[in-house]
Amino acid sequence: MRRRLTARVKGMPDLSLYPESYLVDQAFENPVSFGQSHKQEIARLVDVADLSLIPMAKAKSRLEAALASSDSVSTKPAAPKPRQPI
Repeated sequence: MRRRLTARVKGMPDLSLYPESYLVDQAFENPVSFGQSHKQEIARLVDVADLSLIPMAKAKSRLEAALASSDSVSTKPAAPKPRQPI
């Protein structure tokens, strides 16, 4: 059942893995396009989140690799996009 859920979340793609402030700056104007263009990144985030489901002894090296990653979402805030006045 967990594998089916993981496949579904990766296929959606699920933007809930991103901080709201990041989504406002990066995806607000077209969240569907953002999600589709970030499917691979979302899949990696799902894989990291799923590490919580396995024993620490098995997850530790993968968690350390994720923490050492240069992934832009996990290491630095996004540069804000200019917004159009309302």
